[in-house]
Amino acid sequence: MDDAAAMLDVMNNGIKPALTLQVASRLPVPRLRVRFSAASPFGAPHPEHVAAMQHVVRLLENMGHAIEEAPAPSGTLEDFLPLWQKLVASAPIRKSKAQPVTAWLIDVARGLSRAAVATLHDNAVGKVEAMFGNADIFVSPTTIIQAPRIGEWQSLPPSAAFTAAAGLAGLTAPFNITGQPACSIPTGLSSNGLPIGVQLVAKRNQDGLLLALARMLEPQLGFYLRPPR
Repeated sequence: MDDAAAMLDVMNNGIKPALTLQVASRLPVPRLRVRFSAASPFGAPHPEHVAAMQHVVRLLENMGHAIEEAPAPSGTLEDFLPLWQKLVASAPIRKSKAQPVTAWLIDVARGLSRAAVATLHDNAVGKVEAMFGNADIFVSPTTIIQAPRIGEWQSLPPSAAFTAAAGLAGLTAPFNITGQPACSIPTGLSSNGLPIGVQLVAKRNQDGLLLALARMLEPQLGFYLRPPR
C-alpha cells in the first residue's frame, strides 16, 4: 500500500496511524472532498477576506480536489455564548487578574447548568457536522473583519466587547468547541497592510492530513510574513 492509499485508509476507516504529526504532514495528499463557505451568523465578511478564501479554493480545485459550496451555517451568538462562558470558567485562571470581559464570562457561567450546556454542545456538534457534510476539508476565512486597533473595544461594556469580538472568532470558535483540527494559513496582506488568513478544517483525528494539505498550499500562495525593517 503506497502513502496516498494509506492516508485514504486512515480517512475512511478512522484508523489512527502510528506517525508523528511531522511525518504525517509530509505524506502525499489524496484527492479530497472540499467544502467552503464565507457565510457567518455574526455578520457579512470583509470582501478582501472572501477573495482570499476564493483564491485558496481555486488552488485546491486546480490541485484536483472536488469542490462544493457549503450551506450557510445556522445559529446565533446566543447558541454559542454559554459554551464559551463555561469553557472560560473551567480554566485555571484568577478572576481578579482577568480582563473585564473574561471576568464577565466567568460570572455568567455560574448560573449555567451542566445539562443545559451539554445540550447546547450537542446542538453545536450537529450544526457543524451538517455544514461539513461528507467533506474531508472545510475552508473559510479565518476572520470576517479586519484586525481592530489595539484597545479599540476597551471602553465597551464586557457583553458588547464580546459581541464585537465575534467578528474575529466567529468562524474559528465552533471548531474549538466541537473538536475538529483547524489551522489558518497566511494568504497575503489587506489593502491597509494587515495579514489575511484562510482557515482549513479537517475531520476529527485528521490532524496529519490537515497539516499535509497546508504544507502543499503554502508554497503556492507564495506569501510569508517578514518582520518589519
